[in-house]
Amino acid sequence: MAVCIDLQYRGKRILNTLFEAMRLEFVQKYPLGITFINKVNQISLRAHQKLGWEVIDEFPFNGNWYLGLAFEMGRSVL
Repeated sequence: MAVCIDLQYRGKRILNTLFEAMRLEFVQKYPLGITFINKVNQISLRAHQKLGWEVIDEFPFNGNWYLGLAFEMGRSVL
């Protein structure tokens, strides 16, 4: 899933609200969220870290380096 927020709406916690809606559905089945981000995608990394995701791993794949991130789904981002 990718989220792009127009410049005029950035900084208004829209991403937090969207993520919270998804989190409330997922937490019923999954206690932990795991994702990976290409290491060169620093914008995505910062967005995930603002939500509370933590880098737990770094690994190469297909000529690129990726960061593995984890999030405790029981924790609200609002």
